[in-house]
Amino acid sequence: MESTQKTLSDLFHSFVPPEYRDTGEQAMTPEQLAQRQCEWYNESEGSLTGLDCHECKNRGYFEALDENGYRVKRECRCMAQRRYINMMQSAGLGDLYERCTFDRYIVSADWQRRNKETAMRYAAQDGNAWFLFAGASGCGKTHLCTAICSELAKRGRGIRYVQWRRLYDKLLQTRFKEAEQEQLFTACTDADVLYLDDFLKTPDNIAPSADMLAYALEIVDARCKADKRTIFSTEFMIDEIISFDEALGGRIRDKTRGNKVMNLREAGRNYRMRGAGNGTG
Repeated sequence: MESTQKTLSDLFHSFVPPEYRDTGEQAMTPEQLAQRQCEWYNESEGSLTGLDCHECKNRGYFEALDENGYRVKRECRCMAQRRYINMMQSAGLGDLYERCTFDRYIVSADWQRRNKETAMRYAAQDGNAWFLFAGASGCGKTHLCTAICSELAKRGRGIRYVQWRRLYDKLLQTRFKEAEQEQLFTACTDADVLYLDDFLKTPDNIAPSADMLAYALEIVDARCKADKRTIFSTEFMIDEIISFDEALGGRIRDKTRGNKVMNLREAGRNYRMRGAGNGTG
């Protein structure tokens, strides 16, 4: 046994830098060696990016010995935040999730307070209810809908963010490319939580075309049948969407029952123009 211990000790000392060696020890037991290796690992610098964690030094993990003396890795609490950041970026929200939070939503009027309360109440819900935020440009639609997505992501929900106009343009471009178009539809219909931003938006704010409404109905109908949580921001009121397409508007109206924010187009509600901080959406 003694020769084994010396061999392990010699092996350890041959691989670690001088500053980590304990030259006063002639031999170490396997458990002592394992403990020293854990300490060596926990003092090393990691290479993870996107978040600077002083606890794990950006390794994401700590090493320790389990009850049997084996080295095991235990996750640092920063990993939950790293997964959240990766999810929001993968969802297509870029750095919006940092700027568009409930805490950063400025409330300076009663209608803003109601908007925020409705959005926060919806974000706290479990299940797959839908949410609709309708209002003029600049009233904070994207801000609050992004804040909702952030809260859902923190609870482990998978988020997919889609700007409607970009999606529609891609659908038109792939009109005669069946496989590519099917991929676009599948990405929307299969997402755990789908956020459609500026839903039915057209370049000149005119009524959406028949093609656009057909694409929208296909996505909405599929998510309705699959009971997938869906979030909409749009400049059109629900009655207007129903007037465009009764089946489309009716599904959205019914699925968002109790979870709607309807900001009428009133003067003074474009906070992007007033520079008051809630200009997104």
